[in-house]
Amino acid sequence: MFARIESPFRMLQAERFGFFPRGAQIILDEQANFDTEGLIIEPALLLAYPHHRDPDLLQRANIWIQPWPTHLCKNATLPTLDQTDIPLESSRTVNPPFIHSILQGAETFCAYLKTPRARSLPAAIVTLLMSLPFVMLSETAAAACQLDRDTTTDRLVLPLRDEIRHDHRNYFAQLLQLALDKTERDFGPCKVTLSQQPKPQARLYQELSRQENIHIIDATVMPERNERFRAIPVPLLKGLMGYRIAFIRADDQPRFDRVKTLKDLSAFRAGQGEGWFDVQVLRMHGIPVTTTSKYESLFRMLRAGRFDFFPRGAQEVMSEAQSFDISGLAVESNLVLAYPWPVYFYVNKEHTALAERVEEGLRRAKADGSFDTFFHSHPLIVAVFEQLNLDQRTLLYLCNPQHSDPAFLGQSNTWIRPWPDHLCSRPLH
Repeated sequence: MFARIESPFRMLQAERFGFFPRGAQIILDEQANFDTEGLIIEPALLLAYPHHRDPDLLQRANIWIQPWPTHLCKNATLPTLDQTDIPLESSRTVNPPFIHSILQGAETFCAYLKTPRARSLPAAIVTLLMSLPFVMLSETAAAACQLDRDTTTDRLVLPLRDEIRHDHRNYFAQLLQLALDKTERDFGPCKVTLSQQPKPQARLYQELSRQENIHIIDATVMPERNERFRAIPVPLLKGLMGYRIAFIRADDQPRFDRVKTLKDLSAFRAGQGEGWFDVQVLRMHGIPVTTTSKYESLFRMLRAGRFDFFPRGAQEVMSEAQSFDISGLAVESNLVLAYPWPVYFYVNKEHTALAERVEEGLRRAKADGSFDTFFHSHPLIVAVFEQLNLDQRTLLYLCNPQHSDPAFLGQSNTWIRPWPDHLCSRPLH
């Protein structure tokens, strides 16, 4: 039998049609015995028909898995395939004539849709979906990632940025997948994929605005991003981006060991990228800053004494130490600067359905503890606490005026640790 149905799998992979209905008792065997690369078994829907229409036969409880609906072929409230006109692509090798008849809406047989979501779906969608029994689908046909009311995609694309010099892409992709999995019962399966070609950040923002190539980005929260895109206001790193650990000249460690306050630190000059948000935070706390437009130059400038320390996010600094020439430099071992600077997911403003789903999934993960479990067990986070001794460092808090709301800062399950009360209302030095 298997040899006779090889062709439809190839046709489905080539998108000659959108689904391939098979009997519940054989679909798993066929999945194991044929090349089904790129195909999945549709997980939510079941098309059921008895091959008969005699009401007495259909109601014999001891011969069926479960009773058939009364007056199966006469009940107008149940969607039936004889109400539709579903195009059929035939390979001439599979499905006996009654399958063709049902899919073409023949009156001889009747069918009904069995799915927990059927009654909540608009009539037009039910009409479209009821052609999916235990079905082998091409992954492109199994679109369940709803972007807005009228738009779906087979999977969400999270981009790679040229500017990223540390390996935390998998962290955000896996966290996004966790959020989608938390909402799968409500919205259906949706998978995340990372783009293969890194692009400059400015280009990615253009593509997100134009709804091209990508669907969602992770980015630090900035007012202009909040204006341009729809933010999903759940901090993804629990504030870790705002914990800043510095590169210094290796011989200067004893000087930094004596730093106990922000006033002590103001005797040192920081180096940062031109236009970085950190620049204004450091300067408003009395710390002088030298900037440059070229990231790689910051290491050479530090080595040459143009400034004294180069703060980086705690999750960035170790991988950057491996990626750049830091001869003569070291990761400072005593201090951590901390200011609220969350990282959010952002989507196109028109993609309201996607935003709502991702936010709901993240909040469910926070509520049931799986967010924290993921965070504290992820290798990226484990390395931060183990390699950098984050809990043993002298902690210097700074105010970030963009995130000064006490209610937001006081959400205990949102941050690595609680922020001080009135963080931005006390004297800066």
